[in-house]
Amino acid sequence: HTEEGAHFGRPKIETAIDSVGNKKGKLTYKITTGEATYLDSISRYIETPELDELFTQTEKQSKIKKGNRFKQLDFEEERNRITKEFRNNGVYHFQVNHVKYDIITFDTINKINAELIIEDRDVKKGDSLIKTPFKIYSISDVNIYTVNPSKKDLDKFRDSVTYKNYNIYSDGKLNYKPKALTNAIFIEKGNLFSDNDRTLTSRSISNLKTFNFPNIEYIEDPNDENGLIANIYLIPRKK
Repeated sequence: HTEEGAHFGRPKIETAIDSVGNKKGKLTYKITTGEATYLDSISRYIETPELDELFTQTEKQSKIKKGNRFKQLDFEEERNRITKEFRNNGVYHFQVNHVKYDIITFDTINKINAELIIEDRDVKKGDSLIKTPFKIYSISDVNIYTVNPSKKDLDKFRDSVTYKNYNIYSDGKLNYKPKALTNAIFIEKGNLFSDNDRTLTSRSISNLKTFNFPNIEYIEDPNDENGLIANIYLIPRKK
């Protein structure tokens, strides 16, 4: 059986079945790949202006460029690159599924047009989804808790100290030098939210070998519409 349509970049596939014994056959595929498909034009629609500005700052690093051969992997890598770039520059709510591509193909030529689409996110309010622009967040406060994992109520903390813009709380007497704790923290008040800072902090605290792998959470600051409060829970290891 032959599948037609190798012209205009489409592959042609031929199959042949030969008998090699009782109820057995040999299946052979012959594939003619045809001409490669190339990117003819690239456009973008990024609904949040701050994200569009962020994208232009690193656009030269994109693998999706006019004249390149079409590769599905390049688009997947570009989605991951954009997501990483945004989440290391304050865009806390951004996820990889927010990056979409509209691919327009032509039947008569081996070229495609690609459009990058990043729409505003849908936020659930009651029973409705409201389109909401993305925000760029900065860290408004960093709280460090040396505490049993079941005790996350501020009213239960009996010891606290502020050291270099870090608020350190303990459910008993603080048994650690503030400097020793804060030197391991890469999340800093005033900096943009960054996944890299969270990862570095987790690794640094783990390397102290004093605490279990830390629990780091972010909550939106009720007193700052573009602020995030970082809460870092340090659970001492058993001696």
